[in-house]
Amino acid sequence: MRLSLNLFLAVAMSVLLASCVTLREPYFYPINSTASALTAQPFKAKMVPDTGGGWTAGSIEVAVPGGETYRGRFSIAAGGSVGVSTSMSSVLVPGAMPITGTGLAFGVSQNTKGQGVAMAVSPSGASLQCEITQDFTTFHGFGTCRSTDGAEYRFMY
Repeated sequence: MRLSLNLFLAVAMSVLLASCVTLREPYFYPINSTASALTAQPFKAKMVPDTGGGWTAGSIEVAVPGGETYRGRFSIAAGGSVGVSTSMSSVLVPGAMPITGTGLAFGVSQNTKGQGVAMAVSPSGASLQCEITQDFTTFHGFGTCRSTDGAEYRFMY
């Protein structure tokens, strides 16, 4: 019981500290000819979580070199569950007092992978739609984006 409590506390602290990061700068890589015509080199974007959001939602800015600057929002779904269980048992030994015992079990299940989307628009009205997969233990993620002009990018952080 003590080991599982210590493990739980260690994981909780790691997640808390990792979620305190206030900026992600994913690298975007062009993956089709439309995107490569704008820039052949990888470039950085910015993702900033909402205050207290723990990297489940926030703002995104993608400035494509030679192209549009998109600003919008991202949202990543996270899930999990908590369970508590108790049990009681009695043993009757002939000629002795009954022996009774109780136990308590506590468990936490965290889905460590989250799926999400990002939607952003440029001042000209062009849009960028992204699909995101993020690991909530490391807060690393990856995904793909497609703009209204057909440019496609793969990104990771």
